[in-house]
Amino acid sequence: MHLTVSYTYYNNKKLLKEVAEYYDKIKAYEHFKFMVMDDGSQEEPIELADLPEYWTILRKETDDGWGNEVCRNIMMREVDTEWVALLDLDYIIDLEDPDCFKALTKTLKMHDLWRCRNIWQAQYGKRTAYNSLEGIWAHEKIVTESQNPKGMTEAPINSFIVSTYIWRECTYGYDMAFGYAYGNDATLAWQFDTEPQLEGFKLRKIALQASPNHSINDEAEYIEFRKRHEYLFKKYRSYKRFKLDNKLNAWRWLDPMDHIKECMEWPAYKRLR
Repeated sequence: MHLTVSYTYYNNKKLLKEVAEYYDKIKAYEHFKFMVMDDGSQEEPIELADLPEYWTILRKETDDGWGNEVCRNIMMREVDTEWVALLDLDYIIDLEDPDCFKALTKTLKMHDLWRCRNIWQAQYGKRTAYNSLEGIWAHEKIVTESQNPKGMTEAPINSFIVSTYIWRECTYGYDMAFGYAYGNDATLAWQFDTEPQLEGFKLRKIALQASPNHSINDEAEYIEFRKRHEYLFKKYRSYKRFKLDNKLNAWRWLDPMDHIKECMEWPAYKRLR
């Protein structure tokens, strides 16, 4: 198998069950591997009985804050496939769509795409509105161009496909210097050339948020990330232009030793299966 479908999980067994049942129903395990990592859930920790036996399950025992990106870094150490789909739990890959199934089973194997320094975004089903499941989807197939402006159809999201080789050889993953700060997902895109759409790749949004009681609209969520960014900029004085909510400059490390000094320790975790 050439692709691992991976998820991070936090205190939401109901949604996890929905995701697992979808893939099980269509026998996706015949074509892909599956992995999930629990980001230290204390109220609803993941258990072996929650998922079919073909799922690999990793778990952090401690809840250290927003660890979505830290968990993804760990999973990228654990996978053994050429490609990985890194997904938030509120999305599924629409493998019932024949074009999407072809994209993941055939297109990814063509043209040495694994050598391209890209984050491969979905062509369809990306959602850029987080306050409601109603209304226009980002480039759903049934939406016309006039209803769906270009800026919306091309908007990248934090659920995508990446080459394992490129991740390991050409990037350092999500920047551990930002630790558990919400907004750390931006640090991965800084290291790639571009984020093109993989033709036919389609996502389906099944919930407003992967974690309960979390609002993307709360600007206070980004405070820790911005403070950390400001600290690093003042200390090392090197950057290139990038904007997150029109307020941030992207970070570029020039000295690997400086970077290592600022990185947090990788958390302990265990493999349940």
